[in-house]
Amino acid sequence: MLNSSLNINIGWLKNPICRLYDNLSRLRVYLSSFILMALLNPMPNAWSTVVKKASLESLVQQAQIIAHVRVAESWSPKTRGKQGEIYTYTRLIPLSTWVGQTVHDELLLVQLGGQIGELRLEVHGDAELKAGDEVVLFLSTVRKHLPVPSDRELKSVQVVNLVSLAQGAFFVNTASQERGDLRRLKQNLDGLVFYSEPAKTLTLKEPTHLKKTQELWTLKTLQEKVQSLKKGRAQ
Repeated sequence: MLNSSLNINIGWLKNPICRLYDNLSRLRVYLSSFILMALLNPMPNAWSTVVKKASLESLVQQAQIIAHVRVAESWSPKTRGKQGEIYTYTRLIPLSTWVGQTVHDELLLVQLGGQIGELRLEVHGDAELKAGDEVVLFLSTVRKHLPVPSDRELKSVQVVNLVSLAQGAFFVNTASQERGDLRRLKQNLDGLVFYSEPAKTLTLKEPTHLKKTQELWTLKTLQEKVQSLKKGRAQ
């Protein structure tokens, strides 16, 4: 009777210990696999902004102004926002307005992030514009006032925001051999990580990158596509 009781007690102690050892062994295997995957497939950027991939249709739908512009200058006002925000203001000179209307000779793009002295606020995945750039921008005109004073004397400008961070900016390759509206466009999407909405049911599909390569736009083809999408929405 005593031996039977002793055996039960030993079994009661042994089973949790075995389960704990088994769980620790599995955890070690999982961690080893995770580290191996991380080494083989490192993240493109340690600091990124997670967003939904914007289609050209969605960019056209959200934008009140779509324009081919030249960047005049950019700066960060010394005044910070109520929560300590730093902003960057960029003067844009419209070269051609594809959609919407510009009510002044210049646009003033307002972006969150910038640098005041040694203090820097960075929004990963937003478009970085510098003086002299030619770029097609998808812009929102919702903002009517500047969040902080500009620190510079400005003539009449129209305040705008960029749609979908860097996804709303198509840079003109000014160094290419093509001229005019045959010049190619490119996007810089570094700092963006895209997510997709989970499907309600699991379906197996071919990888999209194997079926279709990324569209190579020129000023001409992008403008034609934008106008076609805009016309289709108006009908």
